[in-house]
Amino acid sequence: MKNTEKSNLKHWFIEYSKLVMDGGYTIDDRNREMVKQIFDTITESNKGACLIGNTGCGKTMLFEILLRVIHPSSSVKFAKISVIDTVLDFNTNGHSAFLHGKDRNIIYDDLGIEPVGKYYGDSVDVFNQLLPRRYDLWRSTGVKTHITTNLGIRDLEERYGKRAVVRIFEMCDVYQMPQMDFRRLQNFKGFPPVYHPPTAEQLEWIDKCKRRQEEAAAKEKPEINRSGMGNRLKQYWDSLGKGGQE
Repeated sequence: MKNTEKSNLKHWFIEYSKLVMDGGYTIDDRNREMVKQIFDTITESNKGACLIGNTGCGKTMLFEILLRVIHPSSSVKFAKISVIDTVLDFNTNGHSAFLHGKDRNIIYDDLGIEPVGKYYGDSVDVFNQLLPRRYDLWRSTGVKTHITTNLGIRDLEERYGKRAVVRIFEMCDVYQMPQMDFRRLQNFKGFPPVYHPPTAEQLEWIDKCKRRQEEAAAKEKPEINRSGMGNRLKQYWDSLGKGGQE
């Protein structure tokens, strides 16, 4: 992401957050440097971001806002998938669910709250298997995996095993969020829709389409000479000796 795009992203993050909640997303001495580093990871690093912190510290809200202000055509755009929905997907589709989203950057929100998956009698800790698969995708294709979780590092190891946690640390920059409380639900206004203007490439494509339409419209359409057909019919009629007779 270019510096100008990164600067614009920070600006729109702050401005949009003011529409989401009174006062906007709190950035002060407690988290200013960390928020800057998280932005750097998301916009410049080839890694994802893993945010660890207590409930209400702002980790999910940060991604919710970024999800909306990042341009849909940006290479750093990501999709948000609930960890519970991921388990439900496994319960319905089995191991093929691990292939869903393989070509997209994804934020898995609230890792650790999901139940154990069940598919035809098999009980599977879905993310114990999914995280190494996302790691392999990151190594082979560069797709990013972002994570938010309330679990500390030791809790993550107990839940998913040391191997999976090592993979998280390799494919993500891990941040321990400061003890802050963003749970100001009385000030939450919702997420208004965002209009993203076309990129330079899209504008160029639109301009080419318009020029082609104008060129096609400017071409003269061939006219049918109907008088020639009428003359031939008259000649045929005259040749029968009936021309001019009642």
